[in-house]
Amino acid sequence: MKKIVSEEDININKEQGRTCRVQNRCGVIKLSNFLKNLKPKQRASLEGTAFAPLLSLPKLMVSQSLMYDLLQRWCVEKKTFQLGGKYVEFSLSDIALILGLRVVDAGGTSLAQKSKKYDILKRIFEGKKIIKQRDVEAALRKYHGDDHLEEHTRLALVYIMMTLLFPNSGTSIKSSYVALVKDLSKFNSMAWGKFVHEKLVESLCHASVQLKRDCTVEESSRVLCRRSSSETGRQKSVILQGCTVAIQIWAFEHIPSLQPQSSLTSFPRILRYSWVAHSYKNKDVGALTLKTLDLDDVIKVLHPTPIELNEPVIREVLDMKNGSSSVSCLMIDDEHDRGTSIEDKKVWSLGRYRWLTSDIMEEYIDILRRRNYSLHKDQNHLRCIFLSVYFMVQLCYQAQVLFLIKLSLFFALQQMVKLRLDGARAHLETKNAGYSFENCDKIFIPGHWDENHWVLYVVNMKERRLEFYNSLNTTHHCNNDIDDLVAFFGKNFFSMYDWKYKHFVDTPQQGNG
Repeated sequence: MKKIVSEEDININKEQGRTCRVQNRCGVIKLSNFLKNLKPKQRASLEGTAFAPLLSLPKLMVSQSLMYDLLQRWCVEKKTFQLGGKYVEFSLSDIALILGLRVVDAGGTSLAQKSKKYDILKRIFEGKKIIKQRDVEAALRKYHGDDHLEEHTRLALVYIMMTLLFPNSGTSIKSSYVALVKDLSKFNSMAWGKFVHEKLVESLCHASVQLKRDCTVEESSRVLCRRSSSETGRQKSVILQGCTVAIQIWAFEHIPSLQPQSSLTSFPRILRYSWVAHSYKNKDVGALTLKTLDLDDVIKVLHPTPIELNEPVIREVLDMKNGSSSVSCLMIDDEHDRGTSIEDKKVWSLGRYRWLTSDIMEEYIDILRRRNYSLHKDQNHLRCIFLSVYFMVQLCYQAQVLFLIKLSLFFALQQMVKLRLDGARAHLETKNAGYSFENCDKIFIPGHWDENHWVLYVVNMKERRLEFYNSLNTTHHCNNDIDDLVAFFGKNFFSMYDWKYKHFVDTPQQGNG
C-alpha cells in the first residue's frame, strides 16, 4: 500500500541525499474543515465550552523549515529559544494570547473521571483504552444530527484535543482524555492552555536532542541525517508533537521581521493569521526560515493590548503573575484515570534557577500516598509505602546525636534520641495505614543531600533488596544513609542482614547542577 504523506510533512531540503526531516501531526487544516461544516446548533453548543476561542480557526499551514530553524535554537537546559543573542521564553502568557485557552484553573482543581464509568467509552468506543482518530471521526458522523447534540459536542471536544492540542505520531488519544468530557463544567474550568504548553515544551526538548544527535550540517548548508532506516535506507524523521501551530504563531509574534504584522486585532492571536493559509497556495509558507532574517529585533515579552486586557483568560494570567492564583497540575494515569492536584502559592518558588523545596516534595509524596491507599485493596496493585521527606533528616539527626552520646553520657541527649525515634516510628505507623511494613511490597524513601539535591532509596521487600536512585549518579553520603536505614529497620521492624544492595546507574540523568 502506498504511504500517504500529509500536507504537513515537508522535506527541509530537497537536494539529493538523505536530508533531515522534521514532521508534525498538528492537523490544523483538517480541524478547520470540520469546524467550518458545523451546523448552527452544534457551533452554538461548542461556544459554551473552553475551546470556544478555536471555533473560527483558519486553515493554517505549519512551515517545517521554520520548525527546523526554531528547533536548532531551542535551549533544552533553559527551556527557551535563543534568538539574536537573547533567550526568549515560550511562556504560559504566550499560549493564553495565541490560543485563548485558560492557563489557570477557575476552580483550582483538575479531575479525570474513571473511564470505566463513562458510557460513551463503552457505548461508542467499546471500552478501548487508546482511541484512534478514525474512531472519533466515525462517531461524529454517526451522531451528526440535532437529536444527538450533547454526544456530538463531547466528541467534537475530543476531536479538537487529538487533532490540534495534543496530536501525536499515532494520531490517537488515551481514554483518560475522553473521560474528561463527561462533566463539562469541570472540563471548562481546567487549565487547557497550561497542559498544551507542558506538552509542547516536552516535545521541543525531545525533538531538539534528537535533531542534534541524528543530523549534521555540511558546508553547503545541506542537512544530512546520520541515522537511516535499515529497511528502506531513508532517513529517520524528527517528529515534533503537540500544537506546533502555536509555536509558529509565537515566532510570528516575537519576530516582527519574519512576516508583516497583521492589521487584525482578533483574539486569540491565532485568528490574525488567516493569510498564512493563502500563502500556502503559493508555497510561501514552506520557505519561511530564520537564516536570512535579522534576529536582533526580537520582542522578548508580549504585552496584552487594551482589548485583550478585557478577556477573562488574560486577566487570569495577570492575576497569576501577581501571585493571587493557585497552580493546578493535571495528572492522568493510563490504567485508572485518576486525577489530583497540587495547590499552593509556594509552587511559584519553582521558577527558573530555583530549588525544589521540601514543602512541594512533601505535597507530592502525599498525593502518591493517597492515590496508593485508594488502590491498596486491588490485588494486582503494588502495596507501597511513601515516607515523608523529613524522615531521612530525622534519621541522620538521630545518628549524629548517638555519636555525641558515645562521647558524653548526658541523660538529656539520650532522652532526645528516644523521643526522635519514637516520633519517627509513630509517623511511619500512622501515615501509611492499610498494611504493615512486613506486608508491603516497596517502601519509598526520599533523601535530601546537603539541602540542594534529591535522591531516592527504595526498600524492595519482594526482592529483599535496598535500591538507590540518583539523577547525578554520585554516591556522596550514600553509604552513611544506607547504614542508617539498615540499622533503623533492623532494630525496629525487620532484619536486613542478608539483603542485597543495588545502585541503579541507568537512572535518567539531569543535564545541569
